[in-house]
Amino acid sequence: MWDTWRSQSKWTEKKLKESTADWQIIATHFQCGHQAQWYKKLHHELGLDLLVTGHTHVQNIFDKWSVLGGLTCFITGGGGGITSEVSPANERSTAYGFFDLIFTKDEIKLESINFRGNKVGSATVTPVARNVTDA
Repeated sequence: MWDTWRSQSKWTEKKLKESTADWQIIATHFQCGHQAQWYKKLHHELGLDLLVTGHTHVQNIFDKWSVLGGLTCFITGGGGGITSEVSPANERSTAYGFFDLIFTKDEIKLESINFRGNKVGSATVTPVARNVTDA
C-alpha cells in the first residue's frame, strides 16, 4: 500500500506542477487531516486550493484549517455506506446531505445542505499563489 501511496504522491505533485488550470482541487477518500503535512506542502508550494474528502459518514467543512496550513477541506460523507455515524435527529444534523459548489474564476462558494434542506455550513475559497519551481 505504501509503495502505491509514494508513486501516487509523486504523480500528484508532477500533475500539480504541470497544471495551468485556474483551480487546483484534489478529491480523496480519507478525511481532512490524513497526511496533513503533505497536503499542507501541496497548498503552500504547488497551489492546491481545495481538498474534497469522504470516509467519515458526516458532512463537515474545515475552512482555512490551520492543520493544513490554511487549506480549506470538506468531508462529503453524508450518505451511502453505513447509515450514519451521528444521529440525524436535530434540524442542524450533518448526518446526511450534500454540498453545493458555485465556481467562478475568483472564488468557490461551498454550502453544506442537510437532508432537511437546511444550510448547515458554508465557506468561500479563493485561489492561492503557486510557488512552483523547476528544481
